[in-house]
Amino acid sequence: MPGWLQYEAEAPDGGAAAFFGLTESTSHVANASRIAFWVENPSELDRLTYIAACAGARNLEGPGWEDETYYAAFFEDPCGNRLELCHRTARVKL
Repeated sequence: MPGWLQYEAEAPDGGAAAFFGLTESTSHVANASRIAFWVENPSELDRLTYIAACAGARNLEGPGWEDETYYAAFFEDPCGNRLELCHRTARVKL
């Protein structure tokens, strides 16, 4: 679709696949909001952090353990949007 960026996983059976899509407003102003993405394990988080850095991520912190249950990397995309990759080894206690 015009104006959309879409990333789609290949479906093994040729059917519907998982995807992620977005649009960007030309009047968008980055702010203090942050979007976190869960990652399955620390080695995958390390790999994705490297990819983010190669793609132009700024202000990279981590990856590292915040505590014994939370491994994360924090960065801004080229537009200034704050993003996080995180892996948890335990459930969040509410």
